[in-house]
Amino acid sequence: KKKLFVKFQHHFIKDFIINWVKIKKSIVMPSPYYASRCNLPIKKQEDNKKYVKNDAKLYFNYATMNSGKSLHLMSIAHNMDERHIPTLTIKPSIDTRDGENKIYSRIGISRDCRMFSPEDDLFDLISAENDGRISCNSDIEWIFVDEAQFLTEEQVDQLSDVVDYLGINVMCYGLRTDFKSRLFPGSKRLFELADTIEEIKSTSFNSCPLIVGA
Repeated sequence: KKKLFVKFQHHFIKDFIINWVKIKKSIVMPSPYYASRCNLPIKKQEDNKKYVKNDAKLYFNYATMNSGKSLHLMSIAHNMDERHIPTLTIKPSIDTRDGENKIYSRIGISRDCRMFSPEDDLFDLISAENDGRISCNSDIEWIFVDEAQFLTEEQVDQLSDVVDYLGINVMCYGLRTDFKSRLFPGSKRLFELADTIEEIKSTSFNSCPLIVGA
């Protein structure tokens, strides 16, 4: 009986340790950005740990100019619309080629979008939009961002918080570098934070892969 008790005790302790490690890994600490937004003292962040079950991700799809980025965005967004999945499409106000509140593709199709300025807080903007839709039982599940290279680094951090704390997937489309092969600030930060990074392949007139768009 003593041996059986010791064996049972051993397995109980082992299972307890394994479960404790799993729980510890699932604890998410509020980022300094999130803490400052909620007026949480940075020193007391440890008191605000919480369990988060969140499968949302931050995606960055990059390519050169005229490679079909906007078409790719609108194709995925349209598929979600057909499945009645609530989405929100946004783009920086600095991109005025297609007019206001519109995304256009070179093949002639377009999609309505919401524009934002470099001074806008995207976390607050999306939170407000999502709160309005929740009242109609249609909370946002996907955010699509066109011309993401024009995001500020702070706005990329805000999109990361949208993923982590609102549980909304964010898919960004944009250029990687300018014609001098210098990373855009927004693209640089997306490479640092994105969970999934994918290049949209394109070729030049002589069928060579395009890396830098001039």
